[in-house]
Amino acid sequence: MIGNPTPDLEVEAFMPDGRFKRLRLGSLLGRWAVLFFYPQDFTFVCPTEIRGYEAFAPRFREADAVLLGASVDSVHVHRAWVEHGLGKVSFPLIGDVTRRLAQAFGVLLEDEGVAARATFILDSQGRVASVTANALEVGRSAAETLRLVQAFQAGGLTACEWHPGDGLLEAWRTVMTHKARHLVVTLALIALVATAPLTANAAQGHYLQRNLITNFRDKYRTRLEPGYRTLRNKRVLNAWGLASRPAGAGGLHQRGGSKLFASWYK
Repeated sequence: MIGNPTPDLEVEAFMPDGRFKRLRLGSLLGRWAVLFFYPQDFTFVCPTEIRGYEAFAPRFREADAVLLGASVDSVHVHRAWVEHGLGKVSFPLIGDVTRRLAQAFGVLLEDEGVAARATFILDSQGRVASVTANALEVGRSAAETLRLVQAFQAGGLTACEWHPGDGLLEAWRTVMTHKARHLVVTLALIALVATAPLTANAAQGHYLQRNLITNFRDKYRTRLEPGYRTLRNKRVLNAWGLASRPAGAGGLHQRGGSKLFASWYK
């Protein structure tokens, strides 16, 4: 679901100015949007959520993010609720009577006939950037939804509990972690070859090396290729004294060793 395009459906909504209006979700392209589903009007948890989003509506506008609420009630029920209990809201409330919208986003609870408490953050390219969903009994946090929008808009790596004003994580640290992992695998391979049993018989020595390295490969295959690329580097082999050691002495001679490692990746 993450990365999927927003379904380009036409829906009817009760607007902040009291009008009913047809909206097309495809028209949101170029702007961030938050679409939150809630089960029903005139209930208990739902009004606390909508008032919560309304309290943060100015902050969402500052982030240039469109707020949209949706339930399976009709737009007429939305208007009655706003006028007789909920109070005025500054964003559209979609009437999904046909359940097409909830079905398109995969949040329709078939047995109950209502949508789950699901929140979708849609990026400016019209793709789903975030999905969260709660059971019907538990309300969600408008503040956390805003934080997620701001984190996505930061344009970098954001840590847990990141807030605007916090720094972004430095990508080079992640790169160095991968490089260190590859180095460990490379050194393990070299040590394995260097400590292979010494034997006067070249064929037997090569056979023992192949068995040792094959066992290592089978256990750590997903991490081996960077190590293999490094082993093919003559300077590394020379530095460890392996390039000049005869195969019969348990070492990995330059040409034969390259062929042995290369055979794994054919």
